[in-house]
Amino acid sequence: MDVMYVVVAIVAAVIGAALALLFAAKSASGKLTQAKSEADQVLDGAKKQAETIKKELGVVTPDLNTPVSRLSGGNVQKVLVGRELAADPIVLMTAYAVR
Repeated sequence: MDVMYVVVAIVAAVIGAALALLFAAKSASGKLTQAKSEADQVLDGAKKQAETIKKELGVVTPDLNTPVSRLSGGNVQKVLVGRELAADPIVLMTAYAVR
C-alpha cells in the first residue's frame, strides 16, 4: 500500500510538471507572438517614414532597400535631413552633414 502512495505521488508530480511546462510554453508563445507583432509594427512605421522622406524631399533612389551609402551626396543629405526632421525637433543645427 505504501508503494501505491509513492506511485500516485510520482504520477501527480509528473502531471504537475507537465502542466507547468505546458503553461510556460503557452505563455512564451504568446510573448513571442506579441514581440513579432510589435516588431512588424515598427518595421511598417519605418517603411512609411522612408517613403515619406523619399517623396517629400525628392530622394532619388532605385529602391527603398538601397543602402544610403550607395546614394549620391545630395541624396544622402536629403535622407539625413529627413531622418532628423522626422524626430520633430524644435531646432536643427548641422555641420558637415554627410561626414
